[in-house]
Amino acid sequence: MLDLHPEQVRGALSSACRAPSLLNSQPWAFMLGADHIELHLDTRRLLRSADPERRQALIACGAALFNLRLALVDLGVRVDERIWPDGPDGPLARVSGGAPARPRHRLLELARAIPHRRSNPRPFLAVPVPIAFQQVLLQAAAGEGATLHLVTEPHSLVSLRTWTVDARRRDRADPERVSERVRWAEAGRSPKPTAADLRADGHRWTPTTDEVPRSVDGDDPPDGANEQPLIAVLTTVTDTPGGQVAAGLALERTLLSATALGLSMSTLPELVEFAPARDRIRCMLGTGDFPQALVRLGFDGPVRPSGRRPVEDCLITGPLTAADR
Repeated sequence: MLDLHPEQVRGALSSACRAPSLLNSQPWAFMLGADHIELHLDTRRLLRSADPERRQALIACGAALFNLRLALVDLGVRVDERIWPDGPDGPLARVSGGAPARPRHRLLELARAIPHRRSNPRPFLAVPVPIAFQQVLLQAAAGEGATLHLVTEPHSLVSLRTWTVDARRRDRADPERVSERVRWAEAGRSPKPTAADLRADGHRWTPTTDEVPRSVDGDDPPDGANEQPLIAVLTTVTDTPGGQVAAGLALERTLLSATALGLSMSTLPELVEFAPARDRIRCMLGTGDFPQALVRLGFDGPVRPSGRRPVEDCLITGPLTAADR
């Protein structure tokens, strides 16, 4: 049972809403019950062209679920979390509480990192990620049932660069995808406008911007930048919708662990948006697991936070219809 004050619930939901999402689309919604919180997909905020399979939306919702869990644990709630508890016609997850528990120090550290996590598209400094840090990131992903593969072999990195360029060319050759990205990056608002500034991490996207990341780009980086930051692929054993929500849990745990270590990060969504690129990465890794996210990690200075819509705009206050699911 969630025996919490309304302001505590609001604070926990605010933490959930700090999760990352493709184009900062924030595709989550919450329904409050007497003794639980349900996580739903906000169909108003789906990226119909960039994410037609809803894969990135489900991963983003999983990341929001992880933040919600951390925030509740920080309040002393023992969390009972169930993904897809009622099947495809129900919520993505239902969170309820048990007896009070003292949270572990590591979870508290991750909870404190939530407001400091940023997506940083800039080139990173020429400072390698220490082996000890890498081990922490590997353990973070494993703690949620996923695997983090560190890509260090030069041939594999060249392949990732080639696939990134190909994916972005395909992306820009699709007028609907270009229109959608421009609309979200420039307007940055929900179909029901809010007062929040929702530009994705302050990075303005246009169809002519050259955004092939330094991590896989052969161009000379600026002074002080690292031409080859740490590249990691997050994979899961299954690729079902529920597995994609679970992948979001693992991704956010990894990103928050990186934040707690003082690392900068950004994701490379193009390589998991297209099925052919996912298949190539899966073949490259050779484990049979399914790639869910690609992350670049390194060191850099702070970047400003991206906007978030108010918690109230993420609440479901009436009965759901079939169109809402």
